[in-house]
Amino acid sequence: MLARLPAERPGSTAEPNEVLEVRMSIYLVLDILLILLILLLTPIGFWRGPVKELFVTLGILFGVLMSDYWARPWGNDLAGLTTLTSGSGAFLVAMIFLITSTFILGYGLGATLAPARHTTATRVLGAGVAALNGALILSFTLQYIRLFLLSDANEASLNRSLVTRVLLNDIGWILLAAAIIAVPIIIYALATGYRAYALDSAGQRVAPAPVAPFVPTQPSHAAARDASLPPRVPPTAGPEHPGYKAEPTPVARPATRATRPLVVTEPVHTSVPEIPVDHSDQMSDTDPHLVIPSNTPQSPRAATGTPGDQPVPDEPADKLPAGYDHCSTCNTVLGPGMSVCPNCGTPRNA
Repeated sequence: MLARLPAERPGSTAEPNEVLEVRMSIYLVLDILLILLILLLTPIGFWRGPVKELFVTLGILFGVLMSDYWARPWGNDLAGLTTLTSGSGAFLVAMIFLITSTFILGYGLGATLAPARHTTATRVLGAGVAALNGALILSFTLQYIRLFLLSDANEASLNRSLVTRVLLNDIGWILLAAAIIAVPIIIYALATGYRAYALDSAGQRVAPAPVAPFVPTQPSHAAARDASLPPRVPPTAGPEHPGYKAEPTPVARPATRATRPLVVTEPVHTSVPEIPVDHSDQMSDTDPHLVIPSNTPQSPRAATGTPGDQPVPDEPADKLPAGYDHCSTCNTVLGPGMSVCPNCGTPRNA
């Protein structure tokens, strides 16, 4: 790839071919280095998207404008305060404006105002904009080097590198090509309503974290009952099908506060209820055969009883047949042969 130049040039002294090959290799390394610097910015543009990279372009152009106005005046002031020359001071001020505006204004506005989520197609466009930004930064940096640091005799050395020559002299063609590519993209986006970033729909909500349902612990007597009695329903081989449920599965709702207020749904009397008044005594006996019923209910045995009969004690309502008994704890009916209450686990006749 390295071309050998003639050893002698018109108006110059003869140089060995080895020295010319070394110089050509240096310029080739410079070209490769500049291309790598531009390509290193493309992954960043693919990750950030085109909107943020356009803010970086704005920051670069703003830094260039600031350098055009303030590089030489502030460079002369800096040269008067230090040992730098006026050209070195102007170059230092120009680079400070360019780098500061690029990173603070460009990347800062992109991180603050631009959206974070982009589509894949627009991320590719963002990589292209990032490459353009890298070319602009290198182009203006080389222009400041040629303008403030190099003399007329040394300026010709920059033209020996192909990439340097393109960035210095042909950057206008690069900007024109970028404008030609940008115009149809903008027209297509306006005609179709396409956006560079993904819009958040109303249905895409962040689902809350699932809350585990509360499982009450079984008391000791329930554990003793489960250990002593066989299961009432044989277990299934696999998980229970939710369609067999008679009721839907309750949705677990976490408490919104430490304790929930107790809401009373039944009416509460705030005063002593009034006693109903029997107005039967106030009515006149217009008919001797009229019988006015009283509000006080009478016992059926007292109404149908005969004089001289002895009162018969009422039979208990919970009387059970022979062999059956009530649990002393929960009053569950215990059948013959049951020694332990199946409800609470209390032994019979305890």
